[in-house]
Amino acid sequence: MEQNGIIAAGSAIRNGAGLLVGKRAATHWNAMDFLPAFGAVPAFERVVRDGSLITAGGVTSGIDFGLVVVAELLGREEAETIQLCLEYAPAPPFNAGLPGSAPAAVVEAAKARMLGSRAERKALIDHGS
Repeated sequence: MEQNGIIAAGSAIRNGAGLLVGKRAATHWNAMDFLPAFGAVPAFERVVRDGSLITAGGVTSGIDFGLVVVAELLGREEAETIQLCLEYAPAPPFNAGLPGSAPAAVVEAAKARMLGSRAERKALIDHGS
C-alpha cells in the first residue's frame, strides 16, 4: 500500500520489491537475522520508520504499526481516537515479550515451537537468492 508517499505492506511484498535495501527495518525477533538477506538493517524496535517505509515487529506491534500509519495519513488525533476506541493500553501480565526479558527456558521453548515456520522462511529466502 502506498499513500502520501508512505509504504506499508507485508514483508514478502517489500522484500520481493527490493524496498528494504539499505533501510532500517523491524520484524519478529525470531526472523531478525533474515533481514540482511534483503539488504535491510535490523532494528530491534516495535515500529521503525525509515523514510517512506514503515515496518513493525511481531504480531502485537501490528497495532502500534497501524496507529503510526493512521497518524501519518489522517493525523495524530485520529490515531489517538482509534487507540481509545480499541481501549489499547497494553499492560502485559508477564515481562516475557522479548528474548532479553523472558526466562531462558521460555526463549528456548518459543524457538523450538517456531522452528518449522523459521525453516520454511529460510528455504524461501535461500530459494530467492
